[in-house]
Amino acid sequence: MKHSLVRIFAITTYIMLFLFNCFMLYFLRNYFNLLFLAALIVIPILSFLSVYFLRRAVTVFIDGASLVENRRDEFLFHIHVKNSSPLFANNCVLHVTISNPLFKESTTHTINLPVTPLSTVLASYPVASGHCGIVTISVTEICIYDMFSLFSLKKPLSIIREIPVFPNYNIVTEDFSMDYSKGYSNLEESKSKGNDTSEVSDIREYIPGDKLQNIHWKLSAKKDLLMVKEHVHLTSNQLIFYIELALSTENVLDKVLDFAYGIGIYLCNNNIPFTYMWYSFARNECCKATILSANELRDTIFEILYESPIENYTEIRSRIKALSGHENYITIGADYVLEKETTEK
Repeated sequence: MKHSLVRIFAITTYIMLFLFNCFMLYFLRNYFNLLFLAALIVIPILSFLSVYFLRRAVTVFIDGASLVENRRDEFLFHIHVKNSSPLFANNCVLHVTISNPLFKESTTHTINLPVTPLSTVLASYPVASGHCGIVTISVTEICIYDMFSLFSLKKPLSIIREIPVFPNYNIVTEDFSMDYSKGYSNLEESKSKGNDTSEVSDIREYIPGDKLQNIHWKLSAKKDLLMVKEHVHLTSNQLIFYIELALSTENVLDKVLDFAYGIGIYLCNNNIPFTYMWYSFARNECCKATILSANELRDTIFEILYESPIENYTEIRSRIKALSGHENYITIGADYVLEKETTEK
């Protein structure tokens, strides 16, 4: 709106100046007014051409934070406007959209920058996301104005940067407690590597603490170095959590993911293997991920952040046993979070 008013004022001023100069030239027959009239005709043409060529010469790209460890942390992203021509413009307007599909949020901002010749202009933009998810920053278009604000040309863009914002894992403290016995369910096979007399999955160098019965003596003799056999650990049960991506009251989904991530870190730190389940609305299926390490936990949370919240989550909850094939699991969802908040009060 502001740019529209400035442009209307500039065009009105130009028309009035042009008409006044024509009036003075008609009555005074002055050489100066003739030159001034010529300038009034040529300068806008040159100004339009400069904007036209700037539109072709200007490029935009985004960089900055690649990952945010905690949803409450502030982070920066940078917008670079590069001009590869010797032309310049006093002002260009960038339309920047910041969205979080997990919470169906989207806001649009405008950023004003000059375009300088043969250089790059940088704009740093601080963002603090109260929600976890994949924060998507996109520049949809750039609008370049000439120096007199008479003309403007838009250049459509499709510049996108995704920044994963992880949950607040600090919600799970040292005094946190949970009855994990309810979450054990039968699984055919886990991915954990143990010391059972099952199939050998890998051979590696000896680490102090490894059992002697797992040493591969023939290979160790050839390499003159102790080598150890790793076996796939077969287990009859596994600790399972169902992460309920419920679209319900404000901040509940944030806290669901906070607890899921925090509990996962706690279990990884205590070397307890576990499985996450969640319903994927996009794939229309129950997804599973067996987690044995902190890296696998982060990869799983990263995958969950790309999902969409579920409106009819109570109906999906009633189908999870059939969809997953497991009778026992712990549900971390809206009810769990509300129960925790009630207990803490």
